[in-house]
Amino acid sequence: MGIGYDSTLWGLQQVPFFSKHFKTIVFDNRDAGCSSQATKPYSIRDMADDLAGLMNGLDIERTHLLGLSMGGMIVQEFTLRYPKKLEKLVLT
Repeated sequence: MGIGYDSTLWGLQQVPFFSKHFKTIVFDNRDAGCSSQATKPYSIRDMADDLAGLMNGLDIERTHLLGLSMGGMIVQEFTLRYPKKLEKLVLT
């Protein structure tokens, strides 16, 4: 999600819709919503690595990703760094 937003915004319409067709997971990026406050500077690349780590922790090999605003930048970086983990990508 974009700067200043957290994962709760996805719950209004998107999660109910997508969860009918897919296992749907939303999460807060660093410094957003329920995530912890960062203690040092970080980059879009770091957040793409966070996503890969989340997928590894949940034992998800490949996924469809939807990125909105800053999330779009994160999933683009993820796509470049981890192309084998991506099934499909949607940018909004």
